[in-house]
Amino acid sequence: MEQLSPGERRDRAHAALAALGPRHERTRLEVRCASGHHVAAVMESPDGLLIYATTIGPHSHGSNDRVDTGHGTGAHGRPFVDFLDTGDIPNQEDDLPAGCECGPRTLSRTALTDAVAKRARHLLVD
Repeated sequence: MEQLSPGERRDRAHAALAALGPRHERTRLEVRCASGHHVAAVMESPDGLLIYATTIGPHSHGSNDRVDTGHGTGAHGRPFVDFLDTGDIPNQEDDLPAGCECGPRTLSRTALTDAVAKRARHLLVD
């Protein structure tokens, strides 16, 4: 991957994620907390790039879950999407933001990449 600024890289990752189609077909890793909440996912683009996706802030985690805020507040979390490969900038921004009902958390870009390389399908985080 060419060297891009973090903002440019995230913009391209967001566009690549939108172009994937059904995400379940391209998901390589699901990240969950010890309580079973969805924390993040890693998908693979057709050209082999790993795309990290999470929702930061209060949000539901499935068809039966409800956001823990009052109706009409507009607080439904915000997506954070990035490529796991930072290009020619080694170890730049190893920490990636994430969150679930348990609260905000940070995931390691290196640990996620290693889990995918080991063909892990699920990663449990504290």
